[in-house]
Amino acid sequence: MTRDEKMQVLKDWQFSIQDSNELIAPVREVLIIPPESPINEAVDMLAIALTRVASKLVGDKEKWLYWYAMENDFGRKGLSAGYSGNEKPITGLDDLLDLIERGVAQDDSLLPALNELVALDFGAHLPNGIEDEMRLQSAATTVRAYVVASKG
Repeated sequence: MTRDEKMQVLKDWQFSIQDSNELIAPVREVLIIPPESPINEAVDMLAIALTRVASKLVGDKEKWLYWYAMENDFGRKGLSAGYSGNEKPITGLDDLLDLIERGVAQDDSLLPALNELVALDFGAHLPNGIEDEMRLQSAATTVRAYVVASKG
């Protein structure tokens, strides 16, 4: 999926959630609907489902869409986020997509190091020899498999 296609998914996602919230808000106020009511739960479940689909489509493995909508109020709060101490304010969908794409690139940059780690011979350098080596190899293989699987 191209960046433009991802951006369109994000625009549609944001519009759908904000539009449904704006449509239901007056009804909630007039009818004094409690937060735990079935209508509120249904609206919330639809927003969660829509967010899951949009996250999968744009490659959001870190749940940044949830954070952007719930904690950052769709960018209105201008909260900062990032990786490896490189944070910046996330004030709109362009910033959000940059953040998501940096996360995917970070995962990609881990794979060569993990491949090397899996292939190393640790036995001669570990106190318990082959037993430690097997545990370390297993851990490295598990981490590598997780990173590959999380890329979809």
